[in-house]
Amino acid sequence: MQQDLRVEAGKDSKGNDGVRLSIGSQSVGLDPKTLSDLIATLARLRAGMSPPIEWKEPNAGGPIEALDDPSWYLQPATDSAVMILTLRHPGYGQMHFALPQKSYLLLQERLNAQLERANAQPGTNA
Repeated sequence: MQQDLRVEAGKDSKGNDGVRLSIGSQSVGLDPKTLSDLIATLARLRAGMSPPIEWKEPNAGGPIEALDDPSWYLQPATDSAVMILTLRHPGYGQMHFALPQKSYLLLQERLNAQLERANAQPGTNA
């Protein structure tokens, strides 16, 4: 039997941020660290489930919900043919992506093309 899951953000009795998860008549309060640990665990579990999350090309020119100017870092992996791209998401924390040479060269090509288009438009500074 499936029960309703409720998730509510709020403050605990000491005024600290937290989240309350409720299933049926049972509930538990989670502090930010415990919530982050749960999110990471759920993401790992979901990554191993079938069917996988479907990849869809973003709607070119359409609305996309995006984070504004996330922190990022790029570094070579111990294998020099792979670059590690780290992006900071405010809800998930640091997310690390291992990009093989083919992928990071394609990313470089597309970023350069965007810069060239921006520089070609009057009144824009890339």
